[in-house]
Amino acid sequence: LASRENVYENSYDIRIIIGKDETQKDIAKKIQNQLQQQSKFYETTRNGYTKNNQQFLDTLQKGLASDGGLFVTRSFSPLALDELQRLVNLSYPEIALRIMERFPLGTFHPSHLRYLLSQAYSTFDKNTLPVRRLRKNQYLIETFHGPTASFKDLSLQLLPRLMQAATELTSNDKTKSNRFGLLVATSGDTGCAVLDAFARLPGTPIVVLYPNTGVSTIQKAQMQTASNDVCVLGVDADFDF
Repeated sequence: LASRENVYENSYDIRIIIGKDETQKDIAKKIQNQLQQQSKFYETTRNGYTKNNQQFLDTLQKGLASDGGLFVTRSFSPLALDELQRLVNLSYPEIALRIMERFPLGTFHPSHLRYLLSQAYSTFDKNTLPVRRLRKNQYLIETFHGPTASFKDLSLQLLPRLMQAATELTSNDKTKSNRFGLLVATSGDTGCAVLDAFARLPGTPIVVLYPNTGVSTIQKAQMQTASNDVCVLGVDADFDF
């Protein structure tokens, strides 16, 4: 079964999550709906339809739409309760994969996404987001198990890998080194998390600006000791206002 799973995980095009006691007709309907899925394109929150039909890889490279809006899917199918129950015992990367697959990926194959997720969260403790029971009906989720002990590691360890993949996959000249750079202004933990994430990958230079008097001693030390292709500058400004 394990060997079959490895083959399937690297070869499938769509995934159907089957709930308990679903019939063959129910499963067939899910497959049909998935094949007739919503448009593979994204639109903007300001003007709706976007020109040139922006796909997943396009949105990664652009960040914001040309009108200043955010990219969103034209429609989205949420997970039903019985589908959510199937995710309970999975690891964080496995859950993230099954949720992100609900978004139209276009030409970006799910197996590639699976690989990037495994790489991104290998920088965390084995249990990425442990949940601790405090007392009856009270639980605490710990978000500090990433490399910089910030909850922002959860998104930022994955983001540069996605951006790098998008740049490589959409390049017209595969013989040249494809690079992109980022300029980031931070008031603290974002800078630490983004520096660690981008410093782990080649060809992803980043410049981070932070307020000289607006970050903690630990945050400043984390940013000032970042290595590889990064530049950190303290400025006399406050980025929150």
